[in-house]
Amino acid sequence: MRSGVFAIGIVMLLLGGFMYLATAREVYKLLGYEVASSEKEIVLQIGDQSIPMKSIGVLLGLMGIILAIGGAISSGKGPQYYPYQPPPPEPVYTCPTCGNPLTYIPRYRRWYCYNCRKYV
Repeated sequence: MRSGVFAIGIVMLLLGGFMYLATAREVYKLLGYEVASSEKEIVLQIGDQSIPMKSIGVLLGLMGIILAIGGAISSGKGPQYYPYQPPPPEPVYTCPTCGNPLTYIPRYRRWYCYNCRKYV
């Protein structure tokens, strides 16, 4: 897929360059038509507006450059996804006297057994 984007970008770049540099005479000769010597530039007529093919060629060339660069940059490996692994459970400290769980008291920085009512 990424190499396809790169190839499309190169084709658009070449087509844009051809449209920019080509005159009407060259295009019509390529298509097999006879051309009057007075025609100098190809113009695309859309309604009342006429757009010079050089402008379209520049736009196609720029789009081709963007696609080619984007295809070349993104041709590396994509992001690696790893399955979710829950964090390991925290160890439960037990009282050496009664075996019940201990509670850490941050104020005294010590473990306390509420069953025996003493610090361990």
